[in-house]
Amino acid sequence: RPGPRLFVSSRAWSRLVAPGRAWSRLVASMSVPLSPERRQSWLHCGVRIRLLVLLSLLASCSRPIAVARMSKVEPASASETDSRERIANRRCSGSWAYLPVLMGLGQLCHNKDGEGGTLAVLGASELASAVLVARHSADGANNPAVGLPLVAYQDLWVLGISDMLIDRDRSKSLLYAPTDSMVDLVAAPFNLQVMKDPKVWGGLFGALALGVGVSLALEGGVPDAQRDRVNLFGKDVAPAIGYPVGLGTFAGLFSHVAPAEEMLFRGVVQSELARSYGEGLGWLGGSLLFGAAHAPNALALEDAQEQREYLMYGLPVITLLGSYLGYLYKDSGYSLARPAALHFWYDFLLSATFFAIDPQNSPISANVDIRF
Repeated sequence: RPGPRLFVSSRAWSRLVAPGRAWSRLVASMSVPLSPERRQSWLHCGVRIRLLVLLSLLASCSRPIAVARMSKVEPASASETDSRERIANRRCSGSWAYLPVLMGLGQLCHNKDGEGGTLAVLGASELASAVLVARHSADGANNPAVGLPLVAYQDLWVLGISDMLIDRDRSKSLLYAPTDSMVDLVAAPFNLQVMKDPKVWGGLFGALALGVGVSLALEGGVPDAQRDRVNLFGKDVAPAIGYPVGLGTFAGLFSHVAPAEEMLFRGVVQSELARSYGEGLGWLGGSLLFGAAHAPNALALEDAQEQREYLMYGLPVITLLGSYLGYLYKDSGYSLARPAALHFWYDFLLSATFFAIDPQNSPISANVDIRF
């Protein structure tokens, strides 16, 4: 299906629409029985993916970077006033955000209709995707395409809770409460105001070098893997389809992961510790808790040796990355945009690198292998 006519070169446009075309080819080759109307609806997703990619890039290229309150004598900011007024006129308690089955309800209670509606729609979509695949796949709930949307759903839940806690802190004009919106964090990886900072792209290159280097060292170099076929959710597909769809899947997943984890570990944990014990101990405590929270990832590895290596080498790398994200957060005036951008690109590029090296073993294949 041809893309809309835009004033860009054919080569640039082909790169832009590649995920949408790959999606269309994948749907056309699906073994799940679909009605002609449903198949056509799914094929239209390819067009929407192309438009969403373009619109997200255009909309996020120059968003301003918000900073937190750094002194008690500062006048109330617009975001603090907005949070205070919304919470004062709330429809119900924001504590509803703690219930994972009512995604977005906490935001709706606090009169954040746009965020609440978005979380509700995304949450329903993630659950519906998992149920649909589980019902129609021969592997049932064991198919990797079931677990992935559930992980995304979990991140949406964490994001919703963290957003409510930060909103409460802003309404009280507490120190170090970030003023970034959810849209700011999702757009941050494509925001030129964020990505032009040497501490962001320089830190990204350094983190990638460390993560890739440690992973390859433990594996004894680049593995001799089969690269003429791509394992996509347990099904071997051609690289022309598998790689674009795989990269699109990673981008969708980490657009959930990065904002959620940064809101929680930096926006909630580090800021609260900084208010209670000082900025230095807040940074240290948030970094250590970030690393400790990733320890359960070892359970996804079946081999005991791989579990030990992950805990001995991978966890320190992740903790070190968390400490840099915490430093970037503090150095940015407690803005979440820079750490969220670095977090997204680190996860995406690290996964993309090893997906290209070994497309048969990844979080979206039948065999899971966790890199650092």
